[in-house]
Amino acid sequence: MRHSGSPRVVISGIGVVSPFGVGRQRFWEHISRGCSGTRAIERFDASELASQVAAPVSDISIDDVPPIDGDDIWDEAYRADPKRYSRAALVGVIAAREAWVDAGLPLAEPGAGVVIGSGGGGIDVGERQYFDFFVERGRKVTPYAIPVSIVGMVSSEISISLRLRGISHVLSCGCTSSTDAMGYAAALLRSGEAEVVMSGGTDACVTPVLAFGEVAAHPHIAARSTIVERDGIAQAAPAPRFSRTPAATPERAREPEPVESVLADWS
Repeated sequence: MRHSGSPRVVISGIGVVSPFGVGRQRFWEHISRGCSGTRAIERFDASELASQVAAPVSDISIDDVPPIDGDDIWDEAYRADPKRYSRAALVGVIAAREAWVDAGLPLAEPGAGVVIGSGGGGIDVGERQYFDFFVERGRKVTPYAIPVSIVGMVSSEISISLRLRGISHVLSCGCTSSTDAMGYAAALLRSGEAEVVMSGGTDACVTPVLAFGEVAAHPHIAARSTIVERDGIAQAAPAPRFSRTPAATPERAREPEPVESVLADWS
């Protein structure tokens, strides 16, 4: 519950990247007409998936990043290469810059920070790198795989893009990540710990999934017996997996025993 004496928090700018495209105006025009963003998946082959529809963000690129007076996103002094954005980070940067312009705030606003929610972060980058490693035999794995794909990079990229030096946090708690982030940001503002906070959420999780069979077929995985088959089901082998101390293959689950019998055995 909100205390009657709590300072009020103002939302001064809004930015949106949605299945309808870039921009809050485009988003509003579509939802006010009752349009659905759900459509057939086209970014990858979904023919073998049980569900072949989703509501993915439309195609975006670095060219969709809104300009801000006095800013150059290619300035090497603060951003080495914007092309290394994960899809979620790019979505976040585009929406954040639109909101920043809408609020009439300048770059490098003193004391301003970022609190963003994201459930998956750069899951598209991580998944692509797993595919390159397990299927393409590691020939295309980039050294940026970890720093670009981790969820914490989302707020960092927004802070870099807006040249902010205040708090830069990501909340990742499933479907409530965005609302939790905004609640956290509001609490910072009410407590006086911050005067301006960029907050919201970003995700881009409509991606293909690396098949378990593709991983099992990799010679490196096969040589280590990382994946074993039990009763016709492929599963991860137990650890440790050393040649001199092999672990037992998991047994079939036993039929449940009455609680009384288990307690009697323990006693």
